[in-house]
Amino acid sequence: MFIGYGQNSAAYRLFVVKSDHNVIEVNTIVETKNADFFEGFFLMKVTVELVPGSMLESESNDNLKVELRRSKRARKETNLGDGFYTFLVDNDPQTYSEAITAPDAPFWKEAIKNELESIMSNHVLELVDIPPGAKTLGCKWIFKKKLKFDRSIDKHKALLYI
Repeated sequence: MFIGYGQNSAAYRLFVVKSDHNVIEVNTIVETKNADFFEGFFLMKVTVELVPGSMLESESNDNLKVELRRSKRARKETNLGDGFYTFLVDNDPQTYSEAITAPDAPFWKEAIKNELESIMSNHVLELVDIPPGAKTLGCKWIFKKKLKFDRSIDKHKALLYI
C-alpha cells in the first residue's frame, strides 16, 4: 500500500500488507523505485452496513456536520518601524519585445546571444523542422540586471525558460 515518498531518495514508500512467497515480511515499510500501482484495487476498503435505529447510524449522521479546525492564535500586524522603507527599483524588461526596444537594447541583445550560445554548446536543445500538425514548445525570456555592491550595473542577464 502506497504511504508516501522516500525521505532521502526518489523512491516510493510502501507498507507491505501481503507478500507473495514470503519474500518481504508482512507489516513492514519498504522504499523502492520499482512499484506497480493498481488504482482500482483497494486492499483496506471496509464496508459497514448500518442497521436502521442502531447506535452506528446515529453516530454517522452526527459526524457529517464536522467543522473545519481554525487557528486560535491572534494575528498581529508586523511593524518594522518608521525608518523602514521599501523601494521597488527593478525596472527589468518583462518581455522580449520590451528588452529589444529598451534604451539598453544592445546589452540585452548581447545577453540573449550569450544565453542561446550556452544552450547550443551544452546541447540542451536541438533545433529541428516542425512536422506537419505538431505543436511547438512554449518558452519565456527572463531578463535581470546583475548589480555590483554600489548598485551600479555589473551585467545584463537573459535566461530562457522552456
